[in-house]
Amino acid sequence: METRAYPGKFVLNDELVEAINRTLLTLLEKTDARCVLLAGADGYPIAVQGLTCNMDIRSFSALAAGAFSSTKELAKLAGEQGFCSQFHQGDKHHLYMSSVGDKAILVVVFDNRTTIGMVRMFTLRTASQLEEVLEKTPGPSEEALGEPQLENLSESLRAKIDKIFDEK
Repeated sequence: METRAYPGKFVLNDELVEAINRTLLTLLEKTDARCVLLAGADGYPIAVQGLTCNMDIRSFSALAAGAFSSTKELAKLAGEQGFCSQFHQGDKHHLYMSSVGDKAILVVVFDNRTTIGMVRMFTLRTASQLEEVLEKTPGPSEEALGEPQLENLSESLRAKIDKIFDEK
């Protein structure tokens, strides 16, 4: 059985990856969303289902985690422990993000074919299911915690964010 280490948080075996993908696919179908993404709280992409349309998943995951992290700090300033979800409304596409415990973030990209109420309801249920799945994961291995691996991810994310802002 193959295992995959995600920096600093957990290790997933094939069975858990399959359970995560099934859960994301169910959310995608119930909400009629365009794309569903599960990212680690550190911005590392874990799984994605749906149409990504040339989306840079690593950059998207990192930016979603950054948005969630900055909102957590805003919550603290407002006297809250944190906010468990965020909604971003665009002209054509919208994002709904929900925390999955303290390990991950669930992001749903949807358009006007569905409603925020439906997306919110199913996303919160799915986040709860995914939290149970992620609780079954063993802790990080020594290699997963290794500084060089995290350093490389950090450098990669910094370069991708710089590239995004340079293109504008």
